Amino acid sequence: MTNRPENIDGFYDQLNQTLRGIPDSDKIILMGDFNARVGNDYSTWKNVVGKFGTGNANSNRECLLNLCSEFQLAITNTCFKHKLAHKTSWMHPRSKHWHVIDYIIIC
Repeated sequence: MTNRPENIDGFYDQLNQTLRGIPDSDKIILMGDFNARVGNDYSTWKNVVGKFGTGNANSNRECLLNLCSEFQLAITNTCFKHKLAHKTSWMHPRSKHWHVIDYIIIC
């Protein structure tokens, strides 16, 4: 979140190029801290965000959701019902609200 927009764009450009180089026959498992809160907008992002997303989205969500949509990737953290304590991975230092920013994404 504290990176300059050109750094974020560079990261997603590199990730996009890497995904383009993966043969269709290969399986994709993408895991990491994307600093993106994708929220719970299941109706807009069908097949990307599941019915069990949490919280509000942040400004980084568009990059991640667009990438997932382009490569037909699903954010599995949002596909299964869990207790909030088992889904969240980061607490905002000021608001003390817990958020999901670490994802497991598959094709």
